[in-house]
Amino acid sequence: MEDFRVVPHDMSTAADETVDAASQARGRDSASHLTTAASAVPGAQSVALLGELGDGWRDEIDAWAGDVAGFADAVDGTGRAASARDGAIGGYFGTFLDLVGAGR
Repeated sequence: MEDFRVVPHDMSTAADETVDAASQARGRDSASHLTTAASAVPGAQSVALLGELGDGWRDEIDAWAGDVAGFADAVDGTGRAASARDGAIGGYFGTFLDLVGAGR
């Protein structure tokens, strides 16, 4: 038998940190740096390629960050659901103990 335990607060913290990481990755836009690099080699064929590389990098990071945000929402939602289940089970268990105690 496997034992799986969750700490909803830790899951929420992990989700928040994951979203922060995605946001920071989006903030590391290399497109402007590559454009600057391209200006250092005027007339070279690589100039256009550097711009495309920067745009492609931005698009990939945005897609990754979107996926990460979805994952973070799922982790946070799972933590909240586990917490709600624990609360409901605790309520049922309390009711059961009240019934058992009342029968004595």
